[in-house]
Amino acid sequence: MEYLQCMFVNCTKTVANVEYLQAHILKKHNRFSHLGELDYFVEQGTIKFTNTPPIQDKPRAKHKLRTKCMKGHKFTIKNTYMTKQGRLCRICSIARAKRHYDKR
Repeated sequence: MEYLQCMFVNCTKTVANVEYLQAHILKKHNRFSHLGELDYFVEQGTIKFTNTPPIQDKPRAKHKLRTKCMKGHKFTIKNTYMTKQGRLCRICSIARAKRHYDKR
């Protein structure tokens, strides 16, 4: 089976079909390519056909959740509000409310 290999500058990505190649060129090289342009890239040597299968992408490490708020208070069950924006520290929220109340 033949695969397509991208030969843009510093790129040797191998993909299985044309749709993946179009997505790769758009995402990594910031170019939108029609099928006619892909033929031009093949003629130019920017895209080559190869028999080597694509290498699997490296799995990305998941981000660890923060254990402390910006002020250094620990996120515990008793000290945490869950909101749409994420977790909020109760101690910081109470202090923020007091500052707001004192301004009025």
